[in-house]
Amino acid sequence: MTDSSADEGAVPYGPPMPPPRRRRFRAPVILLLAVLVMVGAMGGASWTGYRYADDGFVRYNLNRIAAVYDRVWRNPKAVAVVALGSSPLRDATLDETAMGRLAARHGVPGLHFLRIVNDPAQFGDFEPLLASILKLRPALVLLDRDLLFAERRDTYFYPAYLSRLGEMVERARPMLRDEVALQYGRSCARRESPDWAGDPGLYVEDLLAMLDLRADSPAYARVRDFVEAAQAAGIRVALLALPRPEAVEDRLEAALRTSLDDFAELPRVPVWHYPRALDDRRDFCDFAHMAPETRNLYAAWLAGQIAEALAKPAAEEVSVLPR
Repeated sequence: MTDSSADEGAVPYGPPMPPPRRRRFRAPVILLLAVLVMVGAMGGASWTGYRYADDGFVRYNLNRIAAVYDRVWRNPKAVAVVALGSSPLRDATLDETAMGRLAARHGVPGLHFLRIVNDPAQFGDFEPLLASILKLRPALVLLDRDLLFAERRDTYFYPAYLSRLGEMVERARPMLRDEVALQYGRSCARRESPDWAGDPGLYVEDLLAMLDLRADSPAYARVRDFVEAAQAAGIRVALLALPRPEAVEDRLEAALRTSLDDFAELPRVPVWHYPRALDDRRDFCDFAHMAPETRNLYAAWLAGQIAEALAKPAAEEVSVLPR
C-alpha cells in the first residue's frame, strides 16, 4: 500500500518553467529609468544654476548701491547719478572718482557716479536692483538705450554655461565671475593694437545670436514701468544712444530692418546722442568698445550733459513713493 503522505510537498519532475517574458526586460528598463532620472536631475540642477548664475552680480551691486546711499545721505550737497548698461557703457565712461572730477568742472561738485554694467546686459539683470535705486533717489538715471530692446537668448547662453561648468570641473577653475573686473575692467587698453580682425557682418550675426534685439521686445514695457516709477519719485531719466562703429550700425539696421532710435520714445525721457562723428578704426578698438582717447572725450561730454540736465527742474518734485 502506497503512503500518499510521502508525495505531499514533493517537487514535480520535469524542467523548470521559464520566467514570464516581461521579466527578462525588467533590469534594462530599470537601468534606463535610473539613467533618465539622473540625467533629468543633472539637467534640472544645471538649469537652476544657470538661472541663478547672476546672484553674485546682484549681491555685489546691491552693496555698491548701499555704499553710495550712505555717502549721499550723509552729505546734503551730494548728488547721485546711476548709469545702467552693457560693457560699451563701461568703456565709454570713466570710473566714479574721475567722473566726479569732470562733473565738478561743470558746476556739480558733489557728484557720486554709480555705473552698473553686465555683459551683455538685458534690463532683467537690473530688476533686482531697482527698488534699492529708487530708495537711493538719484538725481538722474542713465539707461543704455539698447536695454529697451534686448533680451539674452537662452539657446546661446545655456550651452555656454554648461561649457564653463565643464571647464570648472576639468581644470578646477572658479565658477564665480570676477564682479570687480566686470565693473571696472577695460575691454581695450591700447589703441595701438585694435582688434579689427574680422568681418563686422559676422559680429552682427553673433550679436543677434546672443541677443533677441527687436523693436517690439517685451523689455520695453518693463523699462517704461521703471521710468514711470522713477519719474513719480522725482528722478530724471535719460537714454544713452552709445556710439557704435558705423560699419556695425549699418549692418545692424539692415538686419533689423529698422533703426532702434525710431522706437526709443518714452514720455519725458530724452535720448542723448554724442554729437561728434567717430572714425571706426581710430575711435574704436573693436566692434563695440571705444578706444581710451575717445572714452575721455565722450566722458567729458557726458559730464556736461549731466550738469545741464541737473540744472533743470525735476519732472516732479513731490515723491509718491515711501522714503
